[in-house]
Amino acid sequence: MDVLGGQIKTKLDYINIPVLADVTITEGLSLQAGPQIGFLINDKLEAEGGGLIAESNEFGAKSVDFGAVLGAQYKLENGLFFQARYNFGFIEIVDDADLKNGVASLSVGYFF
Repeated sequence: MDVLGGQIKTKLDYINIPVLADVTITEGLSLQAGPQIGFLINDKLEAEGGGLIAESNEFGAKSVDFGAVLGAQYKLENGLFFQARYNFGFIEIVDDADLKNGVASLSVGYFF
C-alpha cells in the first residue's frame, strides 16, 4: 500500500485447519467445501519511505480467523491428484478495518 510516498507491507502467516466435505461428481473429479479456522503465527509490518525503513512485529491482526473453503480435486488412477481451492475469510482481521483474508491455492500430490 502506498502511503505518503512510501510503502507499507504486512505479512500475516496462519496455520489453517479446514474441515471439508468431498463430494464425487464423476470418476476422479470431486468438489470440496466446508469451514476453516486459522491461527495467526506471524504478524509483521514493514514501512519504507524517504530513505527510512521501519519494522514491527505487531500489525495488530486478530489471532484467530474463520472462513469457508470451496475447491475441486481431480485424481488420476495412478494416485496423482490436482487441487484448486479458495478460502473466503469472514472475520475482519484488524478491528475497525474492512480487511479480510482471501487465499487461493493450487496443489499437486500423490495418494499411496
